[in-house]
Amino acid sequence: MLNTKFEAQYRLLGSPKKVLVAVSTGVDSMVLLDLLRQLPNDSRPEIGIAYVDHQLRAQSQIETEFIEKYCLENQLKLYKKVWPVSEHGLKGIENEARKMRYAFFKQVMRSGDYPTLMTAHQSNDQIETLVMKGIRGGDIRQLTGISGIRSFGPGQLIRPLLSFSKQVIRQYAEKQGIPFFEDETNQSTDFFRNRVRKEIIPKMLENNQQAIEHAQTYANQLSDLLELVDESVDEKVAVLKDKSGFQIKEWTILAKKWQIPVLKKIAESRDVFLKMDQIRQITQLLMNPKKPQGKIDLGHDQQFVKQYEYMNFVKKEKKNDSTPEKMVVIKNIWFNLNKKEKIGVFNRDEINLTDSDILDYIFVDSLIVDEGLTLRRRLSGDFISVTNGGNQKIKKIFIDQKVTKDDRNQAWLLETNTKQIIWLINYKKSELSEPFETDKIQDIIVLKKQGQGRG
Repeated sequence: MLNTKFEAQYRLLGSPKKVLVAVSTGVDSMVLLDLLRQLPNDSRPEIGIAYVDHQLRAQSQIETEFIEKYCLENQLKLYKKVWPVSEHGLKGIENEARKMRYAFFKQVMRSGDYPTLMTAHQSNDQIETLVMKGIRGGDIRQLTGISGIRSFGPGQLIRPLLSFSKQVIRQYAEKQGIPFFEDETNQSTDFFRNRVRKEIIPKMLENNQQAIEHAQTYANQLSDLLELVDESVDEKVAVLKDKSGFQIKEWTILAKKWQIPVLKKIAESRDVFLKMDQIRQITQLLMNPKKPQGKIDLGHDQQFVKQYEYMNFVKKEKKNDSTPEKMVVIKNIWFNLNKKEKIGVFNRDEINLTDSDILDYIFVDSLIVDEGLTLRRRLSGDFISVTNGGNQKIKKIFIDQKVTKDDRNQAWLLETNTKQIIWLINYKKSELSEPFETDKIQDIIVLKKQGQGRG
């Protein structure tokens, strides 16, 4: 009996106490719902129903009314979502519908405090998925098919019917008199999955009735092998990582067969899932010694960043338009340079240089301050005065200190009324900045941590 096998399977899955069941009113999900409700009292969970009206066919209104009545009669909590036709895309509707459903499931899991979502995928769905993935190509991990249990949203997603065939499930429904609806779109060959289901799978089963079981066995073996690979990849990623990011040199000396798996693992740790063309772009950038810095946009506000010895996957930072590009410095007032630093000009005897929050400072002739100082971003051709009366280009300072492009764009210069740069803040001081002299009227320009006062 299917009931007995399902009960054993459910106990192996840990007998979840509260589950959200994704119900479409098709035979698979209605059988799953019945099997859960028939479990013995000691293992029967509290059940919630998540249902989506896709409005893709005429009978959807009838199915919606049916599930509403079913839940009411059986005292089951129903979470319903209608996907308006106005929100349907012009193409790729299968994929868009799936993304919408699973986003809805996550939302319900959080709002209803459901740690477990259950879907009614069965073994025929498994082989269909494997064939589809094989035809489309892509990451080999996709050939592990549909996982029986995985983390999802705030909890886990379980598919307890994966070991049962469509035939067994339908026979159970007919024997138990379980009501269900046939999705008329399943007969249409407009959808890729339907073409696989109606044209390819039957041919496979004609050659071998155990094709479904064999496909699952291969998928399981591949999954086990990939777990072993992951352990080795994790060890190699750990070698690359330090507090500044992931070391490019350590990546380049890896055997070639490990470079892409390691790159993908680093990306996945940042919730980035790379496509093959993106991997090619990234590896070309990493292997190009003439480009010590570079960025590659990956979509969804994500980008790959190469910065001299390090690489990383990061979220694009939104520009903060509230900070001006140029500010006239007024004595005895702090100016915020960024979220972490501020700068100000004061009489030198007003500042306690033993304060641990002071990051840096310079002494300047008070006359220079009185004539006017300006904070600004760098411009092309900027230079700073250095010892022996010489000049050094700001660009050269950045190159020598291996300052990233982002940090260069965020750097501030302190300029006199005569357009002479006296401080490339955080990087270089001009010879116009002076040592402390007791017999001279001097002011002090202080760089300090944000959130601190003058003292």
